[in-house]
Amino acid sequence: MTSKTSSAGFIFAKKSRHFIIAIFFMLQTRISKKAKRISITVKRDGEILLVVPYRKTSVLQNLLIRKAEVFLKKKESWILAQKTRIEARVKQRKDASENREASSAIQFTKNIHTRGELKIYIESRIKHFRTIYSEQYGLHGFTFKNIFIKNTKTRWGSCSKRGNLNFSTRLAGLTERECDYVIVHELCHLKEFNHSPNFWKLVKLVIPEYLDLRASMRWVK
Repeated sequence: MTSKTSSAGFIFAKKSRHFIIAIFFMLQTRISKKAKRISITVKRDGEILLVVPYRKTSVLQNLLIRKAEVFLKKKESWILAQKTRIEARVKQRKDASENREASSAIQFTKNIHTRGELKIYIESRIKHFRTIYSEQYGLHGFTFKNIFIKNTKTRWGSCSKRGNLNFSTRLAGLTERECDYVIVHELCHLKEFNHSPNFWKLVKLVIPEYLDLRASMRWVK
């Protein structure tokens, strides 16, 4: 048997001043036969789930409920920290979405309709960044064999040990700067075939805001 109840306050102690924290949160409680112990989870949407193990008698169940009240109070600081962390992530996602929409380059590839056109564009950007690395930083090489445009869904790009650079057709949906980041990322793997500190230093030379770009790209479908 598993029961589930939602309440704006803590259902076991609605009038207890010690649980005033519960008023500020949407607390969902669940009594479960499968649960071995009392637990609290803060979901991605900020909802709090309190799970209390099921007991056969009302006496034992009430004792456990009282323990759950104490447990909830002890976890107040942790709950607040988790809520703050989740709210920060939601804000970051919202800001990233707004920044993408505000970007004047949001549809820079609107004239690119084929893989061939996308490949030509990527080749021109690779040439551009190789020149920057060479003339501004004295870094030469970045030699690759072939460029392939693939219909990949899980990766923006990749670099093979053979020196082939692979890019997703989905790059056409990125902003110009996001696309540059992907190109530079794979280009730098020709020098550092890893994600070591040296690799990221190499990326940062020409894409100093790469962390912000990575964050904004997480929400691109």
